[in-house]
Amino acid sequence: DPCGAGAVDDLTDFIDVSAVDGTLATGATDVSDASCVALAGGEAVFTVTPEEDAVLTASTAGTGFDTVLSVRAACLDPASEIACSDDAPGAVDTSEVTFAAGAGETYFLVVEGVAGASGSFSLAVTTVADPCDSLPDVTGSIGGGAVAGSTAGATDRVDGTCAGAAGGERIYAVRPSFTGVLRASTAGSTIDTVLSVRTDCAAAASEIACNDDAAG
Repeated sequence: DPCGAGAVDDLTDFIDVSAVDGTLATGATDVSDASCVALAGGEAVFTVTPEEDAVLTASTAGTGFDTVLSVRAACLDPASEIACSDDAPGAVDTSEVTFAAGAGETYFLVVEGVAGASGSFSLAVTTVADPCDSLPDVTGSIGGGAVAGSTAGATDRVDGTCAGAAGGERIYAVRPSFTGVLRASTAGSTIDTVLSVRTDCAAAASEIACNDDAAG
């Protein structure tokens, strides 16, 4: 039983410290599959219980076989799955999940091998930085040139109301020294963008404008 007494290792003290090594034994019993890959192999299970609310990323980067990584609120209950990854962005075999974790809540990280793959693996858990910390100030660009940016690798922490669950975001601060009407635009971008404005970065209720597609 991968969830039995003594079978589950706690990684809480390793968050943002180092990866841990584990092993999926050849022929291990497949108890409960993750949702993103059918018929994976046996499981190795770990827990994390953050002391504070956080967004965490768990990754099997550096592992030499094809992994599946999922997060659950209950070890053997597939219905409690919070996130699942077969292949991390840009990867072929390793997996990566990012999820919002509540203070004092225990989460189960389940490592499996695709099609019964087995061997030694590496599992690291890191904290995702709050996008509202250390905001770039673009006040100086008002009336001037556009600011170049990229959402590559960004984590989805803040969503505008006009587009539902969008992808990862980049956030900028504007602090005008005058009273007036400002227009912000992502014209010239090469991806389908969503643009929203808030008076408080962390408070969704402070949104004052949101746009998915500009007129025309």
